Amino acid sequence: FVKKSDPRSALVGEPFARYRYDKTRAAQLFAEGGWTRSADGPLMGADGRQVQIETRGGNQTWAQEVALIADYWRQVGIDAQELVPTPALSRDNEFSSTFPGVVIRARSSGDRMLVAFDSRLQATQQNRWDSLIDRLEATVDVRENGAVLLEVGQLFEADLPALPIYFRTAYAAMRKGVKALTDVASSGMAAT
Repeated sequence: FVKKSDPRSALVGEPFARYRYDKTRAAQLFAEGGWTRSADGPLMGADGRQVQIETRGGNQTWAQEVALIADYWRQVGIDAQELVPTPALSRDNEFSSTFPGVVIRARSSGDRMLVAFDSRLQATQQNRWDSLIDRLEATVDVRENGAVLLEVGQLFEADLPALPIYFRTAYAAMRKGVKALTDVASSGMAAT
């Protein structure tokens, strides 16, 4: 949630630590939820129909990621339906804030990702996130800021509105002696 080098990291901990990659545990959780694998492979719900999930990209930039994640879900028996919205549909606030499945998109890292949960910027209202975001932005003390981030992390772990599953890597090359991208290096990217 925050980098180890961040002074708040000791207070925040690792909110997603319990979501480790474990196929056996995932199958157990599916079974506990009434989802079982049929003899021919598909994952079936308690109603006897194949489990379906819409896998949506935030916009056309995410088409490859949507295809890869949907393909993996198909391998475990889920009928993953891919949707990569048109540019016009991507700008539709109601469409973007309501969806029946998951959205694959990037939202920065650390506390900068919280902008995606600020309902004042969304088409729907959700006060719980707004008050935490306001407290985080109004707090300059590292310990108080870390306590707010811990609360945010616990809310993420309980409600799971987002689950970081991958990180895109960005590279910037420059000639030796050029100092134009020192701000990029200080943001966590390696400078060579």
